[in-house]
Amino acid sequence: MSIFLKDEAKNKEALNKDEQENAAHMDKFAKKRIQAHLNIVLISALVAGIAALIGYGIDSVMGTRPIAIIAAVLLSFPLAQFVIIKRLRSL
Repeated sequence: MSIFLKDEAKNKEALNKDEQENAAHMDKFAKKRIQAHLNIVLISALVAGIAALIGYGIDSVMGTRPIAIIAAVLLSFPLAQFVIIKRLRSL
């Protein structure tokens, strides 16, 4: 076996190790990305739902049917964004 073929075999082994490391990094990235997306969806739904319930309660007490629900849901989006950013930084 020539020197060039030995070097080529070593390069293939190193490349395979690099490919394996890249695959491991991609798996870790994909898991974190899925986790982040689920956090975003769940936090948004939770905050909007709680705000809608609070708005419904205010509407029931005051007799102003859709006004408080709409206002509460609209105000829930900045709050949800704040909670999402805080949560994603901890991932």
